Amino acid sequence: MEYITKGYQPEDALRYFEEIAQIPHGSYNEEAVSQYLVDFAAAHGIECYRDELFNVFMKKPGSKGCENLPPILIQGHTDMVCEKNNDTVHDFTKDPLKLRIEDGWLKASGTTLGADNANAVVYMMALLARNDLKHPPLECLFTVREEVGLEGAFGFDCSRISAKRLLNMDAGPEGYVLVSAAGGLGVTIEKPNHWIPFAGASLALRVRGLDGGHSGSCIHQEKGNSNKIMARVLHEIKKECAISLINVDGGSKMNAIPRECDVLAALPADQLGKAVQIAKKVEAEVKAELAVTDAGFRLEVEENPAHGDRMFCPGCSAELIDLMYLLPYGVRTMSMEIPGLVICSVNEAVVKTEEEKVVITMFIRSADGTIKANLGEEICTLAEKYGASHSYYSDFPGWKYEKDSAFRQICMDVYKKQTGEDLVIKAVHGGLECGVFKDRIPDLDIVTMGPLAMGAHTPEEKLNLASFERVWNFLVELLETLCK
Repeated sequence: MEYITKGYQPEDALRYFEEIAQIPHGSYNEEAVSQYLVDFAAAHGIECYRDELFNVFMKKPGSKGCENLPPILIQGHTDMVCEKNNDTVHDFTKDPLKLRIEDGWLKASGTTLGADNANAVVYMMALLARNDLKHPPLECLFTVREEVGLEGAFGFDCSRISAKRLLNMDAGPEGYVLVSAAGGLGVTIEKPNHWIPFAGASLALRVRGLDGGHSGSCIHQEKGNSNKIMARVLHEIKKECAISLINVDGGSKMNAIPRECDVLAALPADQLGKAVQIAKKVEAEVKAELAVTDAGFRLEVEENPAHGDRMFCPGCSAELIDLMYLLPYGVRTMSMEIPGLVICSVNEAVVKTEEEKVVITMFIRSADGTIKANLGEEICTLAEKYGASHSYYSDFPGWKYEKDSAFRQICMDVYKKQTGEDLVIKAVHGGLECGVFKDRIPDLDIVTMGPLAMGAHTPEEKLNLASFERVWNFLVELLETLCK
């Protein structure tokens, strides 16, 4: 195949990146990319184990003279978030990504790039394949289903790991070292619906133009949430019009701030104009509120679109609108110890209409387990008030800050030697697999870092190629330093 990254360094790692981009590898669809890794290991004579979840674990002895040194575990995940623009034709189950380079940034056309977390995958592959590097014994873990609740990390048999130092590469940007991460808790709400024959006139509402973003790293940026905005529009219409819902469809991933939401509804014909007027009024209000943080927002309104022969009963519609309107979104608590660190947040991530119910997916992030649990109880109590059932999913631990870390100090010394600058210590609100591994291996000394990448979990995702090379050079120097 033709490699568009030819000439950029490290060329082998970027070649692997392009090859992985040809293999669909969204969450729960990692079998093919895991087979690619197994074949890679066989071709290079690397010890390899793959479990039933398609986690892949590889081990390589230390270079000459370093065989008996303490090993290092390097880790990242193989799955990517599959997001595309509304006008992009792409099937993430079978289509390759269409890569391009623009002003030194690697991008995908109309879709997520998957640099989160192909960066880690290809760095590990290049380290394992090369025989000209000085390094201690390497243990490289390629996990699956990270983006849907760290399921691969939870399912991996950690007794296979002998290293007591972990370099997780699902973080960034360059120049930062992470020292803690939030835990998570998902809540699934199921609101039964009852159908009645369609009557009146139809109305379509579509929230468009929002930035979206990662619900951990971007939640403090006051980005618009399409599901919450739509709930606000419907709430205002319901106050003055007899609206019945036909379909609600918003968001697609539990860990992404939703960018779009579509509603099809029915109203008495003589109230259609009033509903349109209210929707436009709310659009103007929200546009003004998001002028700085999400300026692209717009609300598309279509009168008398095509519709089926049924709609939700008025009571079901009213309860669902109220529930969506009252469910929380955004930052709940901030740290009083670390400036700028979100302690707890919640995302109304996905709303989907099914045959007999509407399913709402909520996701809570918190570095504090009790705060996380209490917010989950609040959401469940609210759901019950509106006749909805609820269940928890993806409950995972956070990774707490440890003041003393010998491994972190080594990384800081290497970075200072290479760049003349200090690594910036940072705590993040995103969930990382580090918490799972720390829970299983309590004496694990953890550092996380990565290259400069932007727009994770959105079609605007991009990877800075110059930063990718610098972080590679840091890795090489770090491994050599661990041999001294």
